[in-house]
Amino acid sequence: MKAYKPFIWLILFGVFACTLAAQSAPFNPELLQYPLASVDDQFIPYVNPALLGTQHNSDLGFAQIMDKDGWIKQHILFVNAGGSSYVYENRNNTSYHNLSGGFALGNNGILRNIYLGSRYSWQNSSFGKGWWRSGATVRPHNSASMAFMWDNPQSGPPAYRAGISLRPLQWFLPQHGYRLELSGDMGYRKEIDANDPTLREYKLGDAVVGVKTQVLDGLMVGATYNLDSENLMLNFGLRFGKTNLSNIISKTKDGDPIFIPHIGLGDYNYKSFLGLNGRKWYEMKLDKSIVSYKAPSYELGPVKIFDGKTRSIEDLVRELERVAEEPGIEGIVLVNPSFGTSFSLMEELVRAFYAFKATGKKVECYYDNISNGGYIFASAIADNIMLNPTGILDLRGFSVTSPYLGEMLDSLGVEVINFRSHKYKSAGNMFSESSMTESERETYEALLDTFYDTALAQIAKGRGDRLQDTPETLVENGPYLMA
Repeated sequence: MKAYKPFIWLILFGVFACTLAAQSAPFNPELLQYPLASVDDQFIPYVNPALLGTQHNSDLGFAQIMDKDGWIKQHILFVNAGGSSYVYENRNNTSYHNLSGGFALGNNGILRNIYLGSRYSWQNSSFGKGWWRSGATVRPHNSASMAFMWDNPQSGPPAYRAGISLRPLQWFLPQHGYRLELSGDMGYRKEIDANDPTLREYKLGDAVVGVKTQVLDGLMVGATYNLDSENLMLNFGLRFGKTNLSNIISKTKDGDPIFIPHIGLGDYNYKSFLGLNGRKWYEMKLDKSIVSYKAPSYELGPVKIFDGKTRSIEDLVRELERVAEEPGIEGIVLVNPSFGTSFSLMEELVRAFYAFKATGKKVECYYDNISNGGYIFASAIADNIMLNPTGILDLRGFSVTSPYLGEMLDSLGVEVINFRSHKYKSAGNMFSESSMTESERETYEALLDTFYDTALAQIAKGRGDRLQDTPETLVENGPYLMA
């Protein structure tokens, strides 16, 4: 029952607000002056649907519009699920529907930081007479975001808008980069010529500057100002764990202020106001084989079915990046991580954990028993390694074994002809030889020496200052049968 209480309160708040609301002039939420490149609450589908592609905004939200006389008959329900969203709005008994979607353009390099998205909106049941808003966002670095938005109304010329957001603290204090954000937006749309009302031409305008701060954890204060219309928007928010309580105040130059209190309940972990909800640890699962590309197990036309036995390295890297950006998460805990992968993918995963730890967050590992590879991996990434008091550390280095069937096949009268271009081409040796050849041994020893040196370097880098002996001595004295 406890898990459902926030949703019950959300529903009761919505019903109560709708009951007391009075008839008044509606407010168009699309006019909110959110920073285009960095809006981060449930209004994302309204402002810039491309940011749905970050997959950081799964939540259920409700907003109630108010003016100086109290609540009016206008409320908004948000259902944001990762890269998709549905928003329902009621303005004085007129229904507005909004379907949005966003996605990352690619999984590699800079493409991972390019997001595209669109929103389609319509009134009442007039689905075929709706209008589009499309957007693109680029995050070349954690300190900067750039966005472009295109409005394509049902009637009238399209309008465009571009924006940039900067997080200067990211350069000096990465763990506090989210505490200060500066933004600037500019519009480009057709305006009526003052000298000839029949003439309309595109002009730059609606320049908006903004600032958002979080001096105290969980206390959000932001403001934007339109340099042309002199409109002002203030945004105040309190965040507790996965709950976001906010209020927007929008004030035009000559009009009365509009108030938009709203609540959001989602899966994003915020730093709680005054630490009331505490910081959390994220339990990451590493219990499947890691592959460079996860291919579908079955395909039936456009339908692809994936099994649950593997995870791609890109999925894991994105998961680490997402957790790194959640201020309410103190670190990652790995419980009995056990996975198979190649040596190169292991190195890529270790580098991703290094990038995660560079944000100031920690990694801890717990094992019932630690295998050879498990200890090397944990040594490379973990701030602390915990072992069950009855567990063992099976640390013994690397070895290679191979079966040789030459003698058996010879006894069966099977003649094996092993074609080799030179002595190091040993793929067929298991069928033609009875034991390991010197050239094979030389190859394997060179390979194992590389693995061994890399493993020792990782142990020394991660735990060298806490070891009583050198990493070489530690491995040579293994395995350890008592924790």
